[in-house]
Amino acid sequence: TDNQGDWIGTSKCYHVQDGRFYGHPASLVWKEGWDRDPLKVPVEELNAMRTRASFLFPQGEVANSPTQPLCDTTAGRFGPFAGQMMVGEMNVARILRLVPDRVQGVIQGAVINWMDSGGLRIGINRLVFSPDASLYIGQTALSWAGDKGIQRIRWNGNVPHEIHSIRARKDGFSITMTQPIRAASLDSLKSSVGSWSYRYHAAYGSPKVDARDIPIISRSLSADGKTIKLVLGELRENAIHQIDFQGLVSMDGSAVLNPLATYFMAVKP
Repeated sequence: TDNQGDWIGTSKCYHVQDGRFYGHPASLVWKEGWDRDPLKVPVEELNAMRTRASFLFPQGEVANSPTQPLCDTTAGRFGPFAGQMMVGEMNVARILRLVPDRVQGVIQGAVINWMDSGGLRIGINRLVFSPDASLYIGQTALSWAGDKGIQRIRWNGNVPHEIHSIRARKDGFSITMTQPIRAASLDSLKSSVGSWSYRYHAAYGSPKVDARDIPIISRSLSADGKTIKLVLGELRENAIHQIDFQGLVSMDGSAVLNPLATYFMAVKP
């Protein structure tokens, strides 16, 4: 993960691969054969060279200072999100969930709140699973945010009504829930998906740019009631697609615990 700053419009999580350029010109001085002043390279050239992040955290809405990513390797002993990732946050008592989606060989995907408050302290900086599949959280205090201590989270065995996974399709998204939903509650979904980008420039951070609402053309539900197919008016490369599932109700009447999903589409299917 990297925090909002110069050349970073909003905080991000990268799939780091050897030899790739991820956007900050200062790193180019270590590139083999590089003999130019990186700060004098035109932005357009830098932009063409860089590898996009896998996940974006809208600043002030989703995260301000994301910390360590941790893959859930508990094989289901910690709940229904095995193989996904948890990410801590310094400024807010929050742990996020990263839902990877491999498209054309590129890892990208959605950021969803996993735990908000609920007894958490701020300053979440380190996460680790113990042998009994408990999640231990280490907090630290920095000059502008944080707290101190260690907390433990254990799964109580109940499966919450949550967005489990999101997959990009050529015409929209396929969304799988942890529980079957009532078909009638699909009508509660908004008629559009919010979408925007961030500027790539030397300045610190970026406002949202090129914001628009993408219409939802159709919505349908699988026979088992767990997978929703959304057909959209368009998909946008190098842009966020934010989907609000507030109003969806499971068969037992429960609402979605964390209904907002923020999917960054580095490449289209």
